[in-house]
Amino acid sequence: MDSLTVDIALQGNKSKNLETVKKLNLWASDFNDVSLVKEMPNLEILILSANKISSLKDIQYCESLRELYLRNNKIKRLNEIFYLKGLKNLKILWLDENPCTESENYRLNVLKNLSCLEYLDNTIVTEEEVQQAIEVGEDFNYPPDSIELDKLILPLKSDELANGDNSVIDDSKSIDETEKNNLASNFDLDNDDYSQIDSTQDEISKEKIENDNVLSAILILLENLNFNQLDQVIHQCKKLKNS
Repeated sequence: MDSLTVDIALQGNKSKNLETVKKLNLWASDFNDVSLVKEMPNLEILILSANKISSLKDIQYCESLRELYLRNNKIKRLNEIFYLKGLKNLKILWLDENPCTESENYRLNVLKNLSCLEYLDNTIVTEEEVQQAIEVGEDFNYPPDSIELDKLILPLKSDELANGDNSVIDDSKSIDETEKNNLASNFDLDNDDYSQIDSTQDEISKEKIENDNVLSAILILLENLNFNQLDQVIHQCKKLKNS
């Protein structure tokens, strides 16, 4: 058995549709695909222990989730926790016996991103532990499968600019000899003036490339946000527009 189906999800539940399911016990069901949980916004308790789950991406849509049991699965990357950051009601998380729990500072990194937790791996979370996590834990700001923003802005590295590397600039935008002659006859410009014009055009081209790359990075990241996170982005954009 590989994928969760509607029949299995509703089996043993009094609910007649996925939207009203509040508790789902799939312990030891041999699932590697539970994408159907995206259609369960009111799910509060999800038991997925002893399956073959490798990603938490689909669980981000379970906005009412309070308890999540994922012991003994196939989660290799701890930054899968990114997908749980929008679940503000999550109080209990069990990740033990997943490969990701062997990473350095595992517990502190989880609590850095999920400070609302009260229990992690059946161990109570203390205030001191949360404070330590805030100070030394790693913040997961990007979805695991995305490329980080600073890695997307490749064409214009600072060292290349310092060395005068203009290979990424479109040569067709540079001033040519005909333009120089026309400018010289009409505005009495010398060679220093031409250099200043070329430099200005180069800067404009560089700025455009930087802006295009930033926009591409933002669009990629937006595809990985859940509804709550998108609402926050829209709210912030409106604030910036009106400021």
